[in-house]
Amino acid sequence: MKQILAFALLLTLSFQVVASEVVQVRLIGTDTANSKLILTANSGMTLYTFDVDGVNESRCFGACLATWPALVTELSELPLPFSIITRPSGEKQIALNGSPLYFFAGDTKANDVNGDGLGGVWHIIKFQ
Repeated sequence: MKQILAFALLLTLSFQVVASEVVQVRLIGTDTANSKLILTANSGMTLYTFDVDGVNESRCFGACLATWPALVTELSELPLPFSIITRPSGEKQIALNGSPLYFFAGDTKANDVNGDGLGGVWHIIKFQ
């Protein structure tokens, strides 16, 4: 548990260096046995990865992108393990370890995880 919290703190501090874009690791759940640490945007909205994406390459376009909006930024660089990829539209999308990050349109409030496991290819970023 100490390693998880240290990693969570490192991720949070990494993004607090960048004032306009803060990605956080949040603990969700009501008890320690069922709680989990997940990656969220500064709004508290959960972030997801897509198994179909390549390393540093998004394969979510059109209708997919309407349901799974990309986490975009105006920044040109971020601290590791985060990076920025350029989408075909020219938008800059934030990635974690080469995996582009997305929101899910079906999440209506902070810490919702309604998209986790959808189609067997969408996943929250959790730390255990």
